[in-house]
Amino acid sequence: GSTKKLIEFKLTQTSPTDLKQFELPAAPDGYAWHITHEDGYPTQNVDVVAPAASSVIIDAPNSHVTLNGQNYSAVIASTSGTTLVVPEGIVIDKLEILKGGLEIHGTVNVLKIAEDADVVIRDCEGLSQTVYDVAKNFLAPGYVGTQTTDGKWNIALSDYWIERVVVEPDGFVKDDASKTIRISTPEGLAWLSRNTQTNNKYFAGYTVLLNDDIDLGAAYWTPIKMWSPENKTSFDGQGHTISNLKLKGSSTNDLSLFGSCAMNIKNFILDGVTITGANGYTGAVVGHLYGDLEKITVKNANITGSYWGIGGIVGFHNSGNMTDCHVIDSRINGGCPGGLTGVYNETAGRVYSNCSAENVILHDTSCWGGS
Repeated sequence: GSTKKLIEFKLTQTSPTDLKQFELPAAPDGYAWHITHEDGYPTQNVDVVAPAASSVIIDAPNSHVTLNGQNYSAVIASTSGTTLVVPEGIVIDKLEILKGGLEIHGTVNVLKIAEDADVVIRDCEGLSQTVYDVAKNFLAPGYVGTQTTDGKWNIALSDYWIERVVVEPDGFVKDDASKTIRISTPEGLAWLSRNTQTNNKYFAGYTVLLNDDIDLGAAYWTPIKMWSPENKTSFDGQGHTISNLKLKGSSTNDLSLFGSCAMNIKNFILDGVTITGANGYTGAVVGHLYGDLEKITVKNANITGSYWGIGGIVGFHNSGNMTDCHVIDSRINGGCPGGLTGVYNETAGRVYSNCSAENVILHDTSCWGGS
């Protein structure tokens, strides 16, 4: 609330699409502007310009409000599921959010949000530690805070798929009766990965079916972990394409679509792979595998590892067979690089049949190995 008297400014425009700009005069001493809606006001963008040192109360549940002008001594805002934006160059001494979304690109000296408030915070830049300590409790799903070299905080959508997908998405359908999982979106595949990070037996005995092509280019990937040798999981791509796989690490093992796994993998195309910062046991498809690979094609991959066991499809193939698998137009950099496999267990016994590497450059940094 506010102890100031209110001057009401009611939005009555009917257009749902045009950006509406309102320039408010200075409020008299002891007064604050109260921006609100008439009944039935449509959802739209509203750009509010107020003079310096103004106090503003925003009760605009149907609007995406941008505060322009110069400085505000105090702003209290409720924007429902829409967003209040503080642009670059705008300074607010004290901002209280009662409800709705918030983006900060300017300067907020004090931020106040009640613990149980229905507030979601998205893109923010240059937050002080005290403002970030309030904001971090209200981050929108998939958003994370990172500290910059000058000690300020930025809030942005995570660079990693598994941090963006925090609730089960529509593209992931699990049927316990048939022991099948059907995946049709990048978010669905990321949910599979997220659930295996702390329990690599979580989907033991399931068959994972890819029901559509998937483009992973919007964020970095975290390898799926499946380890149930006694009750193997199977992944069947059903002929679909997974494109634009990106992984980055820091001397990281098993930096692949699938990490260290005991499972069977088959029937898909992996087109466009960039892996940097791997140590060893890294391939486009799987890092360290106990299991079979069948009908997989990797195209346009660039894989870089600093140690040994870097392959076009699998880094270390410990046991299992490979059938009808191909690597095309790719570059493999690392110790013991192989067009198909970095290294494999010679004592386990395996058969590779109808597999090939075509137009694949191997750049060896320590030894030759693999196949």
